[in-house]
Amino acid sequence: MPRTLWEFLSDSLPAIGYNNIWSNEIDYQGLEAAASNISKAPLFRDQPNYDFRLICTSPCIDAGDPVQAGDPDGSIPDIGAFSFDQTISVNFSSDKQEGYAGDKFKFTSSVTTTEYNITKWLWDFGDGKTGSTKNPSHTYAKKGTYPVSLTVKDTECGSSKTRTKSTWIKILNSPPVLTNPPGEITINEDQMDSSIIVSSIFSDLDEDILSYTFIAPEHIEVFLINNKMQVVPMENWSGTEPIKIIATDNEQASAEVDVLVTVLPINDAPQLKNNIPDLTIDEDIMDSSLNVTNLFYDPDGDLLEYSYYELDHISISLNNDFIRIVPDANWYGTDTLKIVATDPSLESVIAVIYLTVKPINDSPELITHFPETLELEIPVDTSITFILNADDIDSELDYTWSVNGVLGSSQIDTFTYTFPEVGEFQIDGIVKDEEFEVLTSWIVTVTNPTSVNKDLSDRINKFLVSPNPFRDQTRIQIDLKETTFATIVIINFDGKVLKTIFDGRLNGQQIINWDGTNEQKQYVPSGIYYCVIQTRDGFVTRKVLYVR
Repeated sequence: MPRTLWEFLSDSLPAIGYNNIWSNEIDYQGLEAAASNISKAPLFRDQPNYDFRLICTSPCIDAGDPVQAGDPDGSIPDIGAFSFDQTISVNFSSDKQEGYAGDKFKFTSSVTTTEYNITKWLWDFGDGKTGSTKNPSHTYAKKGTYPVSLTVKDTECGSSKTRTKSTWIKILNSPPVLTNPPGEITINEDQMDSSIIVSSIFSDLDEDILSYTFIAPEHIEVFLINNKMQVVPMENWSGTEPIKIIATDNEQASAEVDVLVTVLPINDAPQLKNNIPDLTIDEDIMDSSLNVTNLFYDPDGDLLEYSYYELDHISISLNNDFIRIVPDANWYGTDTLKIVATDPSLESVIAVIYLTVKPINDSPELITHFPETLELEIPVDTSITFILNADDIDSELDYTWSVNGVLGSSQIDTFTYTFPEVGEFQIDGIVKDEEFEVLTSWIVTVTNPTSVNKDLSDRINKFLVSPNPFRDQTRIQIDLKETTFATIVIINFDGKVLKTIFDGRLNGQQIINWDGTNEQKQYVPSGIYYCVIQTRDGFVTRKVLYVR
């Protein structure tokens, strides 16, 4: 049987009657004597030199009476004169507690113990990473708050102690970083660009998903489509402007960069303005209300030159940006006016204007009247045929005749009246359409037959038309007995004056030619015509046959 522990300590009886640590088990059973005692060596630190302090593997540690007051370290009393201090005090610090992802943190451990030999340091940095040196350094990859714990061990004794600080390290948010500055953008006018991938410009150490915004000038619109910056210049704009790209993380920290956008000018053809109206004017009215600058514009602000297509019945001219439109006299109808605008690059556009000239009733036009002398002096009982040769471009004509206000019976262009008495008569001939009328008045003074002879035959030596009939030209030979003022006209079978071939002083012999044309220099049809010599004293006629 091995010697009991107390035999090594004292000759007095120990307080514990039975404490069997055989097989490393403590079986405390009171104060009475027992069959067994501690049967292991107490494992002193240096027994030969009488150093009876226990080492960490001694079976006497915590083998004393648990009822009695504990050891200074708060554990169950040890057996022996010297208690084994099981205290391990662990602490740590770091050179800083806040920083950014990528920053290096230096940790320093602090361990206080009297009995143990610390040989192992186990660090847990809270981000899934660990360390095993006494004073390590560690770098955090992401923002957040991290706990840190340190466990120290005496590997020989198997003892350890852990210290944890739950919110020791705080990794602050890192703003986005400009890592790949974009180049300038150069595009043509009216083109867009989507060459810049915004996610390639910035990076974020915290691996936040970045959002992107843009600050662009008024001439450029910017959109984010499929992670690309789409640049859309305003139509027809050119120039150079910056666009600011802003990347923002989850905590509203941001980074920005300017991209210079150059839009090269490309010539644009002139354009038509909207709502080009049709144009309606009245017949025989000149219009200059159409301003060509109201029809066209040039997207590039170029100065335009204007031209036009000629029309058949309408005269067109351009004066100080205004189109002058002059329809032919008495013409009406519709036509298409085409105005051309051309820029300095000779690109052009045509404005088509539908032009309507409305018919306007024209007043009758009196071409000739017979007698041409409006004041006549004739003998009583003389008959005179009055003739109105009139034309109306757009209406049928009506005729009325009156003598001293009394309506006559004729409703055609001739009126024959025999003046029955001496006196002054007013013959009114009116030619009219549905709107206008033209009045011609003759004042006829009727005298005593002794002073006026209506038949001029006795005053004419010769009145000969030759050849008669004729085709190309006939000669009218006249030989008056005395000089007088006379009018010689050609009238048709209806009494209508076709042409005045002489009007003036008729002196002696006179030869006058007629080529078969009227006042409009148009050839008259074949037929019977009359050559009439009219003086203030009367008239005389000759029949003429014209054959074409």
